[in-house]
Amino acid sequence: MIRQTRMRRAHLARLEQAWPEGLPFDNVRLLRAKPAKTVLALDSARGPVVASFFGPQSLDQRPEGVAAAHELLTERLPAGAVPALIAHVEQADLVISEQVRGQTAADLIRAGSTSSEEAIRAAAIWLTTLHDLVERPDAAHDFTGRVKVATVDAPPAMGTEIARLARELTGLPVRQVKFHNDYKPDNVVIADGRTCAIDFRNTRFRPASVDAAQFLTRAAIYALSVRDPGPVNRIGLPLYVTQLFDEAYGRAISAEPMTELFILTNILLAEIKRSSRPATRRLLLARRGQHGRGLRKLLSLSEAALTPTPG
Repeated sequence: MIRQTRMRRAHLARLEQAWPEGLPFDNVRLLRAKPAKTVLALDSARGPVVASFFGPQSLDQRPEGVAAAHELLTERLPAGAVPALIAHVEQADLVISEQVRGQTAADLIRAGSTSSEEAIRAAAIWLTTLHDLVERPDAAHDFTGRVKVATVDAPPAMGTEIARLARELTGLPVRQVKFHNDYKPDNVVIADGRTCAIDFRNTRFRPASVDAAQFLTRAAIYALSVRDPGPVNRIGLPLYVTQLFDEAYGRAISAEPMTELFILTNILLAEIKRSSRPATRRLLLARRGQHGRGLRKLLSLSEAALTPTPG
């Protein structure tokens, strides 16, 4: 707590120096404090904003790229689909954007009932709009490193299926689209009929399955932290997540082999990350419904779904 207070004060001082036109600042909160990126949320003379300082360790997020992505997506997507870019202070590696206030899809999914369904549909529709924005020529995608890391000590059925999917997909050309690069329920904010995606990285081109798998994996984890799975699909995800998403997205992307490969590796990578955290941190995340019991349920469901039935 003392360390976070010091970091908040230090970065607030940096912000005051780099962006004096935003003064006075109030209600300052430290949202993230990592070497690659430090994020403050605060009220300013320009309204509620998010100020992001980028460090040299940030390889997939550079301030100039993030600022350019804000401008491109603001121009191409429907009004309100992304936070407005307020300022880009190059010499300070600083990007300031609108602070979008509302409930995240993660919050709504953990709340259950109709709010969960609406959040999944809204997120899928937003993603379809992004993926239909612009395309690049088809290209093959390299899974080697991802598969190697994810399948260390993997449950047998999941490991076997991942290896099979990787063999099937390696070298095959696939549609390349603009993608978010961190499209999870935590980064989709819904308020007053507006669906807004936040915290996107430099908008590059990747298979559509990358974004879809990221969202579906996290949505399943959050949903399973508060409710029973019910019927599941071929790889163990609850149908109340995948069917809603597919219908709104416009095609059964959750059942595509590449999406399945990314979902299965996402699950295993999330478990590797969870198990490497200190026990106190794991307990906190479990209480929030972010990992813990939801992830363990999904891991078990996937392994069971992929395990051949005897006889």
